Amino acid sequence: MAVTTTTEPSSKPASEPASEPASEPATKTALELADERPSKPATNPGPNLLGRPIDSHFLVRIPVLLILTLLIQSFSFTSTKNIPTTFLANLAQSTAATFAIQTAVAVPSILLQNEKLYDLSGTGNFVVVIAMSLARTARLNQGPGSEVGVVDVLGAITRILKGEGIYKGGVWEELGVDWRQGWVTALVYVWAVRLGLYTFIRSICRGGDSRFDKFRDNPRKFFAVFMAQGIWVTLCTVPVVAVNSILADGFPSSDWRTSSPAAAFIRAVWFTLGLWSFLRGFAIECLADWQLSKWRLDRHLKKHEEVFCGKGLWDRCRHPNYYGECLVWLGISMCSAAVLMSSAAQKSTRLGFFTVWILCSLTPYFVYKLLRNISIPVIEEKMDWEYMEIKEYRIWRRDRTLRIWLDGAGIIYGCA
Repeated sequence: MAVTTTTEPSSKPASEPASEPASEPATKTALELADERPSKPATNPGPNLLGRPIDSHFLVRIPVLLILTLLIQSFSFTSTKNIPTTFLANLAQSTAATFAIQTAVAVPSILLQNEKLYDLSGTGNFVVVIAMSLARTARLNQGPGSEVGVVDVLGAITRILKGEGIYKGGVWEELGVDWRQGWVTALVYVWAVRLGLYTFIRSICRGGDSRFDKFRDNPRKFFAVFMAQGIWVTLCTVPVVAVNSILADGFPSSDWRTSSPAAAFIRAVWFTLGLWSFLRGFAIECLADWQLSKWRLDRHLKKHEEVFCGKGLWDRCRHPNYYGECLVWLGISMCSAAVLMSSAAQKSTRLGFFTVWILCSLTPYFVYKLLRNISIPVIEEKMDWEYMEIKEYRIWRRDRTLRIWLDGAGIIYGCA
């Protein structure tokens, strides 16, 4: 419904004819009123990376919920047979490695006051953590004397990505793990390598990252950011570490067959839906990053004078790359849940039904809250300060959502 506002006509000089009609009352529609925004502040507020994690209590709630879930699972019965020893050992190993890597990268970064290795250390951390958890399970399956390590796991993933043993081939059997464990691990590997290379090259080309301007010279705050990245890696990899904790007895067959055909069918469908979510999200994230990089390069080459990117997927969504990342981790968690829900896998890992669902639900929820409460506001505060006085930006910001609807045209339409 249109909303109108009327302004009083100004008084006229006495010399003007009295018969002249009064001016038309000024009218504004609701769309025009909604388009009006205050001018940008006099000073740039700058990114508030360190303040936002403090304000976002989910960074505390989610780890606490994870710990409570594992404690309840471990001690819900008086017998110690209920303790998920393999999973807890893998999780402890992964967590220790994560914060060791972050500390090792943080120290030289603080001394040099340089953040170019920040994003690369995070994505590289994913690769190391998932490879370590799978290598440990492979050694347990092969028995004493096994020397399977991180390099062997990464080599197996590379062979798979080249097309050797796509489904039930001998690559995973040689390693001593199930193909479902291998493929869930490979999904994280592909995502991490792509994102790590992209962000590292972007940091080199741009000569720095404005997110770190306010605390690059503050060692304590700079170190805290690396530790926060360690929390990100740990919580995101929990479902994959759980999958990689399933020993050989957790996979009685090389397919989804169990004592219940209906349950096997549901798990197979759930795994397929998770794979579809990953592929869709990965494609959206890659395409969005490419479109934004091309737009920035064209602006640098003076091919256009646009102040913000509003083409392709960016014409349909304010942050398509982040939307794609949410889908990626939703898909990985769904695939992990499908593998962990079998009775044999639960018996092997000693993770109960509700424990599995909580572990696999925490990751996509954490990623969504992290992007929605921290990453996106930091970016939009900076963009609002720079572009809020531009009408086209205000309209674009108001009319675009944070997601791309499942209309089947998210990729094709975005290329137009």
